[in-house]
Amino acid sequence: MKPTMSRTAPRMEQKAALLARVFHVLPIEENGITYSVETKFTENPRTSEHFIVATDTQKNIVWHTSIYKKIYDERLEGDVQDVFVVDLYAEGQEVVVKLEYRTPYRFDKHTGRQKM
Repeated sequence: MKPTMSRTAPRMEQKAALLARVFHVLPIEENGITYSVETKFTENPRTSEHFIVATDTQKNIVWHTSIYKKIYDERLEGDVQDVFVVDLYAEGQEVVVKLEYRTPYRFDKHTGRQKM
């Protein structure tokens, strides 16, 4: 049985994800580097953390940077607290990640450092 959400699915903005009809961003590749978003979940306390990861053609990690960390309120349903990544794209010398209901986060393509 497929789990249900008590809220509507996020509105994806990434064109490739929309075409694939998925509710997560798909990796992007540019100049031999693949940029992807990974999510790590832990318990006690329940947390989720999104990372942007850059890997080379041999799948070696070039850099790995935290985007957002959420500590869940145990009194509330988890899915209403989840934060989804809705877009991932390259723009100039930056990789841009957008979480739902937030302004985009920008990262240097070469170092993974967040741009302000």
